[in-house]
Amino acid sequence: MSEEVTWLCGLPNSVRRGRFKAVDRDAAAFAYAKLHRYDPISVEHVGDGWYDVTGEGLEPGKPWKYPRSFRVNRAPDQSRRGVDETAARTALCALHGPSWAVREPYIVAEGRYGKSGRADLCVLPDGEGSVGYEIKTDRDVLDRLTRQIPLYDHCFSRRVLATTPRHVDASRRLLPAEWGIVLLDPDTHRVLDQVRPAAAQDHDLARGTLLLSELWAAELHGLIKDRNLAVKKRAPIWTCLTLLKDTFDEATLRDMALQTLNRRQGTRVHAWRIGDS
Repeated sequence: MSEEVTWLCGLPNSVRRGRFKAVDRDAAAFAYAKLHRYDPISVEHVGDGWYDVTGEGLEPGKPWKYPRSFRVNRAPDQSRRGVDETAARTALCALHGPSWAVREPYIVAEGRYGKSGRADLCVLPDGEGSVGYEIKTDRDVLDRLTRQIPLYDHCFSRRVLATTPRHVDASRRLLPAEWGIVLLDPDTHRVLDQVRPAAAQDHDLARGTLLLSELWAAELHGLIKDRNLAVKKRAPIWTCLTLLKDTFDEATLRDMALQTLNRRQGTRVHAWRIGDS
């Protein structure tokens, strides 16, 4: 008996897109169509993962064609993708001397209504500007890259895309000239080559207070208590952040955030030292 695998069914980028476990693409397509009450139905694969649905209309015996076809693709293996990105982070960290490394910090674009997201890796070399790495392995696509560029540009001094040979040519076309490109092995994700260097800019939120916003309320209250500052017991995060920013300089705040993130275990955002040996 064939093993069931996960399929993504629906229109790309649609809120009605869903995951279905099925032995093959056709079975997943039928399950998706049936869930949306196209019954009785016939589902036809018209090519490249696209399906048309035929079902009964409002009048008995009068079939109609569903006006928008849907697509069925094999769902990516996110566990494998996570392993790939971890290997890539390790390889990229090895390019640096004594530094702090931070996994998946929250970043934003400029402006009140700027987009937001997470950087795959932030490196803070001792005495130098920050480096923000976006990782694109063979399992990734570049669809979001143009939306991610302003986020990195607003937060890091140097911005680098770490990717595999599959994406290098497209990356050259999509990235600003100031961005660096590092070539990764598609299987081991070790660094093969530094295709082009990244140009540094003076704007560098990551060396300022960017990472302070990653801290939880309990962590902020702990920092305030350890420094004998006065704040209400249940003061909200923004009150704690304001108090700390009014009391300490950027370098001290950054060190507080890094030390706190370093003490975390098993969390998405974590900081650690590299290159000290």
